[in-house]
Amino acid sequence: MPTLVLLHSPLVGPSTWAMLAPELESLGFPVAVPSLTDTARGEGPYGPAFASTVRDAVPGDEPVVLVAHSGAGLFAPPIAAGFEDVAACIFVDATIPRDGMCWMDTLDEALRESDAFREAAARGVVPNPWRGEAPWRQVGIVESGLVARLAEEAIDPPLAMYEERIALPPGWPGIPKGYLAFVPNPFYAPIVREARDAGLLVREMPGGHFEMVARPGAVARELAGMVSVLTG
Repeated sequence: MPTLVLLHSPLVGPSTWAMLAPELESLGFPVAVPSLTDTARGEGPYGPAFASTVRDAVPGDEPVVLVAHSGAGLFAPPIAAGFEDVAACIFVDATIPRDGMCWMDTLDEALRESDAFREAAARGVVPNPWRGEAPWRQVGIVESGLVARLAEEAIDPPLAMYEERIALPPGWPGIPKGYLAFVPNPFYAPIVREARDAGLLVREMPGGHFEMVARPGAVARELAGMVSVLTG
């Protein structure tokens, strides 16, 4: 089986995958969960830096499936370019990258014009709501110790990371791709339509944006089925 490389959003930490990884391993998959946090706190350029971080965490030349959540989707192409054999890429409630796209392109104009955003940007960072505990509880995660750890791992990401434009490498179009959506989610609904229009394998599950934390077993089974279809 290919190694499943679970890529967390640069806004949060690897604990967002911590419950899912053993569920996937119980289904027979080798799993890697690289931490992107220190790299996200750095100066960039972030695409090559994330690619190097992930490649160092997954040695060897065995096939991999990249599983990218949320903002990690934008950086999937440069990360994929670091591997000899990417069997598939699955976006999980994630941004689908386009050539020359930057993370800032995905933000609502009202947010970019808000006082909070402007004040943070003046300090060279972007405000991150996941640093508080309340948003985690709003998406169905209630265990107090886990909520505290997830909030502690979240960072205020550098503005430069949001402004960095990502080029699609030559081999990117040929990688089989899927999209797992947690629904309903108005922010990602247009991206799900984009995935369908582009011919990606699309699956939907009811739940919040971090459903792999709230219901890891169910999400693991859905991902396993998608990997089977994409790599079969």
